[in-house]
Amino acid sequence: MTSTGLLGSPAEFFNPRMANEFAQKWGHSVEPIQIGPYIDKLRAKRSTPNGVFVAKVLFEDFEALWCMKLFRDFFVGAEKILLRRSNIVEQAISYLFAKYTGQWIREDAPRMLKSEVPRDIKELTFHIDRIERQNDEWDKIFAVHSFPVQRVIYEDVLNREQELLSALVERLGVGQLPSSFKAMARTAVQRDQENLSFFEMFRANYDYGPASPLAETVVYEGFSFAN
Repeated sequence: MTSTGLLGSPAEFFNPRMANEFAQKWGHSVEPIQIGPYIDKLRAKRSTPNGVFVAKVLFEDFEALWCMKLFRDFFVGAEKILLRRSNIVEQAISYLFAKYTGQWIREDAPRMLKSEVPRDIKELTFHIDRIERQNDEWDKIFAVHSFPVQRVIYEDVLNREQELLSALVERLGVGQLPSSFKAMARTAVQRDQENLSFFEMFRANYDYGPASPLAETVVYEGFSFAN
């Protein structure tokens, strides 16, 4: 989005560590961070010349700040795009690798090899459940408030970035991409052999996976079933 020159310069501005960093940089109070002046400064500093400001709001950030009136006003008044991965198991695996290696984006230098990351099924299951809960909460939030929202699958962005950006610029009415514009992909799905082997490990241990035990008979709510 940043490379379009029309769609702001999105980042996790409401991540508390990033908010603290920006507030200090701009000479604002950090104990506490004054959310209204902070948002005003973000708009002034991180909008594109056409006035568009974009923030990436994680559910954790939303959950913590929804009770703040000025954050709520900002969120309610914004155009909303819900970005999701198509496979939450793969998403949780990517999260765990990023958590341990410190490599959240490609430009980050890893602090450990992916092969050294512990393969903990219990921890992976916790994060699958966490992501699933957050997805359910987003759906309820948009339903309860009747917020218009554009839903986008992350993998589609990777495969159709140019098309999706052009459609977004047109829908928002914020200008027009020049004919010479070429999307500059800075994202990628983490799906190497380490991810695949972890996925297969989870698959082999999953209660409803292909390797789960079989039975000849089942009693279910007082009724018997047999092969």
